[in-house]
Amino acid sequence: MDLVGRAVRRDDLSNGLRLEFAPSAETLHLIARAVEAERHCCRFLRFAMTVEPDGGPLFLDLTGPPGTRDFISALIEG
Repeated sequence: MDLVGRAVRRDDLSNGLRLEFAPSAETLHLIARAVEAERHCCRFLRFAMTVEPDGGPLFLDLTGPPGTRDFISALIEG
């Protein structure tokens, strides 16, 4: 995912990963495009995007069933 390279922070979740991004319209569009592409190939993933108010950061949570965190880590590292 090209998106991961833009993240300013990555946090492991019990069932996945949270990515934090600096706020920008370009990143917001990139997140939407990545979610659209990934939801078709990785149908078990749940995507939750949070856009904080007042120009705050963007967050993307990638979660799913047991094993999702390991799957995402392998995908990112791979």
